[in-house]
Order: sequence, then C-alpha cells, then structure tokens
Amino acid sequence: MIYLMGNKPGWKCSTEHLLAHTGISSKQTLSGVKKSLKERGWIDYAEGEFIEVKWDRIKEQMGNSENKGKSENK
Repeated sequence: MIYLMGNKPGWKCSTEHLLAHTGISSKQTLSGVKKSLKERGWIDYAEGEFIEVKWDRIKEQMGNSENKGKSENK
C-alpha cells in the first residue's frame, strides 16, 4: 500500500509492475493483499489490467486525521 500511495492520484499499474517494484515475489500473496485492500475500499483493480488507489475512500476512512490533529492542539 505504501508503494501505491507514493504515486500520484489516478496512477494505475499492473500486477507485474507491483511484483517488480515491491519485493513481493508471489502472485498468490499479491492477490490476497489486493483482495483485502479492495474489500476495505482502498484500491480498485481489474485482474491483469490495472490497480488504482482510491484516495477519497482512504481519506474518508481515516477521518481526515490532519484536521483532527489541528483541532486537538488548539
């Protein structure tokens, strides 16, 4: 997820790209990770085509923590 989040919104990549750039060596492991992240709503993917980060959903689930910290420190 950290690798995916390090890219600009709207960026998409293939399974092969993730395997080559993340150190994950097994398509089976990556498949399980993708399934969990999709169920959480953090990514969308079409098998063999693309993986896309769902930034709005992540921010929604995190409760926009940047604003929470600012209001608590006042």
